Amino acid sequence: MTKLQFHGRSIIITLLVMLLTVALGGYAQNASATASVDFGLTTAGNQTQTSLSGVFTANQIIKLEVRASGTSAIIAHQFRLSFDSTYFAFVSGSSSIDNGVVEENRLKNNGGSIFLNTFTSAVSTSGTTSTLLFGVTLDGASQTQAMSVSGEGLMGVVALRVKAAFVANPTSTNLTLVNAKFVHYTIVSNENALGTTYNITHSGIISPSAPTLQSPATDTVNQATTLTLSWGSVTGATSYRLQLATDSLFATVVVNDSTLTSASKQVGPLLNNTKYFWRVNAKNAAGTSSYSSVFNFTTIVSAPAIPVLQSPATGAVNQATTLTLSWGSVTGAASYRLQVATDSLFATVVFNDSTLTSASKQVGPLLNNTKYFWRVNAKNAAGTSSYSSIYNFTTIVSLPGVPVLTFPSNGAINRPTTLGLSWGSVTGAASYRLQVAKDSLFATVVFNDSTLTSASQQVGPLLNNTKYFWRVNSKNAAGTSSYSSVFNFKTIVAVPASPLLSSPLSGVTVSAVPLKFIWYAVVGAANYKLQISKDIAFSTIVYDSSSITDTSVVLRTFDDKTTYYWRVYAINAGGSSASSTVWNFKTLLTAIDEINNPLPTSYTLLQNYPNPFNPTTNIKFGVPENSSVKIVIYDIIGREVATLVNENYTPGYYTMPFNATTLASGMYIYRMTSQSLNGDQKLFTNTKKFMLLK
Repeated sequence: MTKLQFHGRSIIITLLVMLLTVALGGYAQNASATASVDFGLTTAGNQTQTSLSGVFTANQIIKLEVRASGTSAIIAHQFRLSFDSTYFAFVSGSSSIDNGVVEENRLKNNGGSIFLNTFTSAVSTSGTTSTLLFGVTLDGASQTQAMSVSGEGLMGVVALRVKAAFVANPTSTNLTLVNAKFVHYTIVSNENALGTTYNITHSGIISPSAPTLQSPATDTVNQATTLTLSWGSVTGATSYRLQLATDSLFATVVVNDSTLTSASKQVGPLLNNTKYFWRVNAKNAAGTSSYSSVFNFTTIVSAPAIPVLQSPATGAVNQATTLTLSWGSVTGAASYRLQVATDSLFATVVFNDSTLTSASKQVGPLLNNTKYFWRVNAKNAAGTSSYSSIYNFTTIVSLPGVPVLTFPSNGAINRPTTLGLSWGSVTGAASYRLQVAKDSLFATVVFNDSTLTSASQQVGPLLNNTKYFWRVNSKNAAGTSSYSSVFNFKTIVAVPASPLLSSPLSGVTVSAVPLKFIWYAVVGAANYKLQISKDIAFSTIVYDSSSITDTSVVLRTFDDKTTYYWRVYAINAGGSSASSTVWNFKTLLTAIDEINNPLPTSYTLLQNYPNPFNPTTNIKFGVPENSSVKIVIYDIIGREVATLVNENYTPGYYTMPFNATTLASGMYIYRMTSQSLNGDQKLFTNTKKFMLLK
């Protein structure tokens, strides 16, 4: 192998050496012999070298002619003649031909090798006509050099090395070495008839140039793990070698294929996320090119794994309408896609975001009380994972509405002390809170229950005759509503106490009618009920009235010589009291009355009897016609202490008992005022005094 420099390019060329042996004897003419050597030149600028060798005897001369035939222009370059000094010894002395002494000395001084000529010429050839490129002759003419050598009768080897280079791409060019003769210098005149001819033939083939890499471009990233490497086709190349390694020095080669016949190769599968280096050379019969420049690429990262959903857990309920969905981070993922839908087939997607770079996302506001389905996939340059398993959650119900109070109506009065409060049911409410207070600011709460699940609640016992305020709110998993408007109600007054009877006293005998029944007023009583019976068990009731609003009643009809029993109840909105104690009286109607005496002709007020008295006395009066009668008792300073009569009477005399049990001793006044009911506007008034002594 010889490394030659030509036009700045370094090319390794293989020399094909053909040894041609020609036997030459004495001064006889030698028979011609022909041999062919392939230069292997195919590309402009390429160089090659070949050698021709022959046997010679002492005192012979070489003549060399190099001719070219064909259609391409060439350059003949550096013709060298060398001798093997092992078999040939130079003699002293000078040659008579063409500066032989000088050449001889040069041969000696250069170890038996010398350039005959460095000849550069662009030569155009045509057809089969040969063109002289270089000649070594005896006549010293143009393009001729000659030398003589002496070998002192020993056999030796002379070699001609011819180097040549093209200036343009050849198609078919023959370099013919003609008349390379070993001739005795004394008979140079018939040199043309002597010697041996060597033909050097060019076949049109030279070593290929280095390929140019194309794809993928160097330093590219995110390349598939199975990909095609390609390069530019090289003229004259019959095969290529591709090397792929994980280092730039190709110490770790993963692909090494020298059998490629096309300018591309699919390689893989390779490792993900790995940097690879690659190069290519070209080859043909003339030799192998140097490697191309080295390209590199980096394979894509691995496709990401499937995300694992985390929160909220599947099947979760009462989730906020704005919430954060989270999943496990996936190694190598560049982004995630989150989908949220109202169906498990994701036909109705309400959230779809593929730009997420973290493993969580807040979504909302969503609908209340709605079941949602969600899933996630992961993505990077290598591709997109499958979707995760599907989780679902149900959002919390809507915040319940504000209850509307219904019963009792606002401002209701006379409500029982134990009563039911009710309000309209609220859709979605899980429970209610009822508060009852004595004030509208609910500073004094008497009832507070937040565990109610129905829209009503009985409360009590409350205080009688008391105003209460109440309100309700509703609650569910979403929260608590505002309170309703505030209603109020007032409880009924307390059931009044039993009345105390006043007159007629129990056990007395009544001698006159009409008879006035009197009892003491009861606080809180709205009206009274008087019952009179002929038996203590009140099985034979002769009088029963519950609409009495005063504390007395005048009755006129009684049987004579009969024992009567009477009792009084106090009544109000709170109910009826227990009965008073039962008193009795006996009638003995022998005194003056309206039946047995003549009717009065004028209004009359008689002095009471007895007088002074303790504690009861009788006051008698008479009216001549249907009249209203009112008799009022005053103390001595004019304060009203009792009303004895305030009713309408038919004509007649009437005796009304008066019981002063509750009065202090002293002088009192009773005054009668009466007016006709028949249209007469005249007013009768009369006043009398009486003394109470205790």
